[in-house]
Amino acid sequence: MSETAIASDPAEIHARLKSATELDPARLPRLEHICADWTEELSARLRELAPGVIEIEYQQCEVEDAPDPEDAELAKAVIAPLLSNSFSRPSFVLADRKVVELVVATFLGCEPSADLAQSREPTALDQHFVRLFFAKVLETAAKVFRPMAAFEMSLGSFGTAADLAETLGEEAERYFVFRFEMTAGDFQAPFALALPKSFLSPHRRFLSGTPQKPEMASDEAWKKGIEASFAQSDLKIEAVLCKKNIPLSQVARFRVGATIELDVGLTSLIPLECEDRPMFRAQVGRSRESYVVRIEERIDPAQEFIDDILSD
Repeated sequence: MSETAIASDPAEIHARLKSATELDPARLPRLEHICADWTEELSARLRELAPGVIEIEYQQCEVEDAPDPEDAELAKAVIAPLLSNSFSRPSFVLADRKVVELVVATFLGCEPSADLAQSREPTALDQHFVRLFFAKVLETAAKVFRPMAAFEMSLGSFGTAADLAETLGEEAERYFVFRFEMTAGDFQAPFALALPKSFLSPHRRFLSGTPQKPEMASDEAWKKGIEASFAQSDLKIEAVLCKKNIPLSQVARFRVGATIELDVGLTSLIPLECEDRPMFRAQVGRSRESYVVRIEERIDPAQEFIDDILSD
């Protein structure tokens, strides 16, 4: 018998292990829920600041390298380093130049202008408004990520892509880049916030989990109110003295003053019906000038059904 040996290429094994340990946003279900909460929270906080209506929409999250300082598209982008004591190295925020126009215009109650967005250079006042906007972005980010880890972030000075590259350093780092789009009317402006992959990696198990839906707590006041309102509903109660089957020929001979003999005695129990459903048996009596009934026993519908079948 010959021996069979299974050989594996060490490079292939290394590639598979690297792929298995790679942190992929698409494989982190909880991250999607965090981003949805982040979008909702940020929209609410911006409504507190801006008289104009600003809508925030989450686009995607991808693992990327640091921005390339030679990228021509970054020449007019709004760029600033993102700092935190929880990061081993700084991160960054990026925004299209149109973000400046949208933020300034909506914060001042004006309509953003596409022409101004392309032509004007951000002033110190513009940067103040943009910094105020990103303060809300960072504040809401820290809030929605708090179940994973408590951390705070701050924004560095606005600068160029080259300035950012110098701040980030030469050591390679990968980032989770969260991309959003801000809209005011027909005016749209994208922006992004990056978190270091080295910061998120230790929380892989948490991000890989599926969040539990919160239990809906019952409103006791509302419940009691409904019960009280329901208790005031009007129902029709009938005390049925007797039901009797008689031939049509006898009914045809009915005249005023005729008497009909009923199959019930003075001490017989009569059914008490609620909305045409027999519920109790009661004893008939008198109290001064009124007839009254006293409930004696509850009627079992199942037993009544069986008794009707047996009586046939």
